[in-house]
Amino acid sequence: YRFIQNLQVQDLHFQQANFSLSIDNQIGTNANAYIQQLSAKNTQTNRTEQLQGNVLQTPFLLIKPTDPMTTNVDVVPTTSSFSINSQNSNIQDLISILPDQLAYSFRIKMNDGEPLPSPATANDFVYYGDQLKIKLNAEIPLSFYAQNLILCDTVLPNFSNVNIDQINYGNIILLSNNYFPIDMNVTIYMLNENKELYDSLHTLPLTIHAGVVSPSTHKVNVPSNDKNTLPLSKLKLQHFLDAKYLVIKASFNTKPTATHIKIYDYYTINLKLIGDFNYHIQK
Repeated sequence: YRFIQNLQVQDLHFQQANFSLSIDNQIGTNANAYIQQLSAKNTQTNRTEQLQGNVLQTPFLLIKPTDPMTTNVDVVPTTSSFSINSQNSNIQDLISILPDQLAYSFRIKMNDGEPLPSPATANDFVYYGDQLKIKLNAEIPLSFYAQNLILCDTVLPNFSNVNIDQINYGNIILLSNNYFPIDMNVTIYMLNENKELYDSLHTLPLTIHAGVVSPSTHKVNVPSNDKNTLPLSKLKLQHFLDAKYLVIKASFNTKPTATHIKIYDYYTINLKLIGDFNYHIQK
């Protein structure tokens, strides 16, 4: 959940998200399972979404296992799987808030709709310790679009060998190499030893351009390269060298707007901060 905790987003939509229910049944009867409630919550943003759709009215059939006729052998459970997808629910809405908590409840109806058996003919069974196990599985392909997707990372700098008295002036250069088809605006903040923010390295966000998707392969084959140069005043330089932590905050917007993009495993983004200083040498 570290990634989720460091992530903020205004609008995020996955192209396809599928959940599946897997139910292992050791209870010796046919049954129908119904989803009563499934909710998702992002505790960082306090956003919640409730599952809706005809999946809530659809019974899931649980198959009766075979009776071992002895307490010395465990009942081998039957396994039933059921899909929760965009055709029968709003599952994409739940995934798109990046939940870190899920809550759900189910109702089980034994022999649902079946007539009562004649006396002495019933063959349902249950043994002590037998149970139903319900698993909730998620499959979320990396194809999405987003607005104001914000990711923060913290860097521990080491300027112990830099003598500011010997620096006449200087620049900080941010070099970037971006395969992702996502534009990025970057801001770099300076924090003290108590992780309190006291300054930023620049006033306006730095622009890192998206990698260009090839019309033939529909992938980014060549990354975009950007160079952002930040002139530093003497005071800003002092603040920079005093920093115990640097926080890099990146805001993403996928393009074209409201168009899903695909992310491939070789996509990377590399950032490098370089100090370019003019020194004077003391005799």
